[in-house]
Amino acid sequence: MYVDSNGRGLIKGNINAKGEKIYHIPNKGSYNSTQINTSAGERWFKTEREVQNAEWRKADNIK
Repeated sequence: MYVDSNGRGLIKGNINAKGEKIYHIPNKGSYNSTQINTSAGERWFKTEREVQNAEWRKADNIK
């Protein structure tokens, strides 16, 4: 589970310029440079299962 001390999710659900829903995990790939705009439909997740069930894919630069 990826949560902060207040229980908020730390996985970033980002929508790229092509409209693809991609998620980023803390301390991997481009996590630090990825910004989340909730008004554009982007969101935060707590677990990889949660984000995968929502049908977002893992960022290509996460191993």
